[in-house]
Amino acid sequence: ELRAIFLPPSVTTIRSDRAMLKRWPLMAGVLITLGMLLPLPRTLVAPFTVRPADEKAIFATSAGRIRTFVNEGQCVHAGEPIAEIENWALKDEMIRAESLQQSLSTRRSSLISLRQSKPEIAAGLLATTQAEASAAERLALIRKEVDQLVISAPIDGMIFGQPWSSTLQDDAPVPMPSSLLEPPNEDASVTPGMPICTIGHESRREAIVLIDQKRASLVREGQRVTLLLVSVSSGACEGTIIEIGAAPAEQSPPELLAAGLVPDESQTSSGSDSRAPRKEHYQVRVKLDDFETRLPVRLTGQARIEIDSASMLERIVRWTMQSLSS
Repeated sequence: ELRAIFLPPSVTTIRSDRAMLKRWPLMAGVLITLGMLLPLPRTLVAPFTVRPADEKAIFATSAGRIRTFVNEGQCVHAGEPIAEIENWALKDEMIRAESLQQSLSTRRSSLISLRQSKPEIAAGLLATTQAEASAAERLALIRKEVDQLVISAPIDGMIFGQPWSSTLQDDAPVPMPSSLLEPPNEDASVTPGMPICTIGHESRREAIVLIDQKRASLVREGQRVTLLLVSVSSGACEGTIIEIGAAPAEQSPPELLAAGLVPDESQTSSGSDSRAPRKEHYQVRVKLDDFETRLPVRLTGQARIEIDSASMLERIVRWTMQSLSS
């Protein structure tokens, strides 16, 4: 054994070591290739906000001053009045339309009674009848608009405040969300389409996750989602994606803008009180699993989505294509 240690290696041994050294680059290349092609789990992180399950948004149907009949947290039944918009101009227009329709109806009745003795008034009777029909049609439309001034609950559920702000400017910081149900906004002026409140399930919650357009193709229904909750003791809540928006959202949730979880890349739409994000996002609905703590509505944070596994090569190719497209 001592002889084998101190004697120089044989020519065969030297050749074998040299052959092994030559194989090392090939073996390393094979290992690197396998590593590049091996699918690895991956996740996607995106901002979320908590909403009541089965939520229905209530919007102003006309311009005017709003008077609400409900408070946040109150339970209502379908058909129950929740707000009324005071629009005196529209009501005055209805009174004038009723007066015109009544006047034309009286005139038509008089012409009918005189038609026997004065045949020449037949043409005037026809014109009056047509004018009365037109006035009655216009009155019906105005009455329909007046009826819409009283806003009723479309479903059974609990009332939740809808984030809203009366002062949004292009160069102003994003305001904290407010609600028309809050006392400072009592008798506030509203325009058609302005959010008033939402109605949803009393206890069940779901999450809305905002995914930017570049990563939307990675998300699909059925994927698992974990909400990372900083303000809740358990720290996390899980759920499953049940719906993905078919088109980019017209505006980002105000609570996400206020929390700084969505970049302030918005601008005020002309004639509107809402902000449309320049960067397109898709809204993803997440059905939450049963959770020991009832999550507060409008709670915000970051969500982790378990997307499909992908190899390092796929990731590099995707990143390169996105970089070139942008």
